[in-house]
Amino acid sequence: MTRYPGLSVIMEWENAKLAEADRAADMLECVSGQIAALADRFADPAEILILHDPEAIDSSALKQFVDSVWNPKACAEIRIEAAHDLEYYEQKNLGATLATRPWLCFIDSDVVPEEAWLETLLEARRSSNAVIVGGQTYVEPVNLLDRAFALFWFFPPRSPATEAFESDRFFANNFLIERETFLRAPFPDSDLVRGRCYVLADQLRKTGEQIEICPAARVSHPPPNGLGHFLKRAVIDGHDAWLMDQTLRPQSDPRPSLFPLRKAKWNLSGAFRRIDEGADGMKLGARGRLVAKGLATTYYGLSMIGHTVSPLAPSLVRRAFNV
Repeated sequence: MTRYPGLSVIMEWENAKLAEADRAADMLECVSGQIAALADRFADPAEILILHDPEAIDSSALKQFVDSVWNPKACAEIRIEAAHDLEYYEQKNLGATLATRPWLCFIDSDVVPEEAWLETLLEARRSSNAVIVGGQTYVEPVNLLDRAFALFWFFPPRSPATEAFESDRFFANNFLIERETFLRAPFPDSDLVRGRCYVLADQLRKTGEQIEICPAARVSHPPPNGLGHFLKRAVIDGHDAWLMDQTLRPQSDPRPSLFPLRKAKWNLSGAFRRIDEGADGMKLGARGRLVAKGLATTYYGLSMIGHTVSPLAPSLVRRAFNV
């Protein structure tokens, strides 16, 4: 029987403030159930680190919530850790420094793993030479709006594929890495709100490292939760698109930053193509296609505004639309 080194599972609790509590409960139930199923294959009991802002979330209430849904058969050391004034990526970095196990598994508080998610990542980590082993994240297509987002948002639609492949990126809500490796190359300091995983992937690949995606390690992600979240996420995507262009464009590239209107047209062209190609699979009729294209147009229109305004007042955009 294959045995795995000790595992620390790092969960940020920023996204739980945006999503429904039921999703966080489902995530904890799934993770603890899969840890329980693999209990005899770990060298040491798993370690669970939950990072939260104690000014926004009461620590004792969070512990009660976790204990109420955690599978009692899952032998694990659960640690509720305060992350004062730290946001999404900073919480992940702090979790890595506090972890004590040799392998780190990062999962977000608003995603729900499918069956065998954890074992798939562990087996891939054991056999792969890639520095990061990531899974597949998709928008769960429950209703019409969910199915629309699943077709045009940055998470690709759910794929039945199982064969691992090399990639130039990964999602920060679903990956596994060795602790020592991550401590040498954590999520970088940046004004990016939600795009630092792309910067880290770019940095690692420039040093010759590989990133491998295992599509069989699937987690579902919710669409934006309400109008306010939709608005903020779209504008911040524009902010991050502007900043990422500055960050990742080679210094030798003399071209100016991609004009926001051209970027919006490029985004919409791709979104409309994906909607038309995937509408039948998502069971979107003519009305559903119109709804999806209307949402995509609104989203990338707001993103264009964020892209346009951010160079003029980047700090203001980050404060007003932070997610």
